[in-house]
Amino acid sequence: MISMPLTVSIDNTRIIDPTNGDEKFTVYQVTVRGGSTPTFHTIDRRYREFEALHTRLSSSVSLPHLPRKVLLHRRSAKLIEQRRQLLEIYLNDLLRRCQQQSIMPEELARFLQIAPYDDENRKDQEQQDFIMNNNNDYETKYILEHAPCISISDHCPWNNDNREILMDSILSGLMHAMYDM
Repeated sequence: MISMPLTVSIDNTRIIDPTNGDEKFTVYQVTVRGGSTPTFHTIDRRYREFEALHTRLSSSVSLPHLPRKVLLHRRSAKLIEQRRQLLEIYLNDLLRRCQQQSIMPEELARFLQIAPYDDENRKDQEQQDFIMNNNNDYETKYILEHAPCISISDHCPWNNDNREILMDSILSGLMHAMYDM
């Protein structure tokens, strides 16, 4: 059983442009926090890795909807940001479902690089980082920063005193909905 809720956020995306002739692809930077062995780390995942995880888990876990693959305009900033948000929601919903059932499928633990699979994956990631940093085969471009999925406009009809209460109420409602607090 997971004692502390495990949460993920997808804070950034990068477009990788291999110079070896392969097609460009988007990488989502997934930040993992919490768990029975408290952790905080970031891993890079391609959309195809999300698809593979979804396929492997489909027989053992009730799965949320995975955002669909798009063939046209797939590198537009708007589409990448939308998919980043949807993948973040997907992962957190998947974690919530697993936590409600007090299970942690091995495939999901490996995907998120959490104990007991964090060491083996960390070595793989360090090796990939070394290759990426020491080999000029890849040109890395940061294109998006994490944007809040919800915000309160400065033009709200509430005065500043009530605005704090409103923000607290919204955040409390979101936390309640996500973690059944």
